[in-house]
Amino acid sequence: MFCPPLRQFTPLLHSRRLRLSRSLPYSSNSRASLISEQVTVDCRSNGSITLDVCRATDRADPSRIVLFLPTGPVVDHYASINDDNVIRDLSRASQATVVRVNYRLAHGYFYPTPIHDVLAGYDWVLENLAPTAEANRRTGYRPRIARLGVCGQLVGGSLATMLALTECRMGGDRIAAAALHSPIVDWLFPDPSTLNGNGATGFNALPASLLIRARQTFFRNPANWFDPLASAILFFRTPGSSILSGASDHHIPSTANANFVEDFPLDYSDASAFVPIAEAEPSTSTPSQHVVPRRRAHRVFPPQGSALRLPFTRISTSSDSILYDQSAELTKLMQRSLVRTSLKAAGMLHPDALEERDRAIAEMEAEKNAEKRVSFLVGQGKGAGLWGVPGTEWEEEVEQTGLWFKEALD
Repeated sequence: MFCPPLRQFTPLLHSRRLRLSRSLPYSSNSRASLISEQVTVDCRSNGSITLDVCRATDRADPSRIVLFLPTGPVVDHYASINDDNVIRDLSRASQATVVRVNYRLAHGYFYPTPIHDVLAGYDWVLENLAPTAEANRRTGYRPRIARLGVCGQLVGGSLATMLALTECRMGGDRIAAAALHSPIVDWLFPDPSTLNGNGATGFNALPASLLIRARQTFFRNPANWFDPLASAILFFRTPGSSILSGASDHHIPSTANANFVEDFPLDYSDASAFVPIAEAEPSTSTPSQHVVPRRRAHRVFPPQGSALRLPFTRISTSSDSILYDQSAELTKLMQRSLVRTSLKAAGMLHPDALEERDRAIAEMEAEKNAEKRVSFLVGQGKGAGLWGVPGTEWEEEVEQTGLWFKEALD
């Protein structure tokens, strides 16, 4: 049975330096200023990262914490995307402390460094900010388990998905809510000519060439694309392709005509976890190709006996985004997992458990609950619809996300 490495790296936190600073308010509006403490966290022998502990209002609930993972150096003119504005609006709407984890990527840093950095930041928050059971025991209060949120878009959305799926163990401190905006959850996309997109240009567009260039920059080895901690959608299904030795990101053949299983049947009684790639249909690719198409098959996630439970998840994207298909598929697979878990817990997966009509009703109810737990929101704006882009309308969506966090973490 597939059992992914949930924690490949446990950072050791050493001395920390705290610096209190107060940023300037917006120059053109009346939004509250961003109160921030900057913390340095050592990551064993792999250098250090900084965390920005942000509170947009003095009324923030100290027990409500959201980790924010920056957008990442994917889009052109990235410096013009103001994550500070996003954090400010998110903190104000959620009345939460927002902790930005400044993970390292590009400029000499490659995967899995950002994964390690995010885990280090998460552990620091649990140890120093979250109302954990141990801290409450020391103060004499009733023990309380920390329930945190995580938020991000693009690469930040990819890392947020990874953290949400691996740190959601029931009975302990965990990620209880995740807001993912246009996350990159599958680095195994084909060449630019086969990616969907509306051909939009301008700053708010996200052309396929940028994703290809980002993949070339972020990964030393194409084999790392297959790691579920990088391509989080692979927790739920097989890759749909395999890569041969000597592969180069400069020559990725089109898989548009590959014999993939694009629409999985909702067979909740299937307990085989997944069909291994070795047992999939033979490839029709030639030896000169580096990427070999394979049939996609489901994986059972969370693994049985792991005590993981998928958090409340809000997945959003633009209808014109080139990442729309990834977001829609992730939503579908997470909902499917919740349905199967619900039916299994109720003892309804056995063929003789219920009459056919009663079973259908039970499945419909489970699907309805799954849609509430994992929601999919599609904006109608042109281009990628990224948060924090000057001159675009994103503030209302971030405010709604903050209000969602406030409800989900209470």
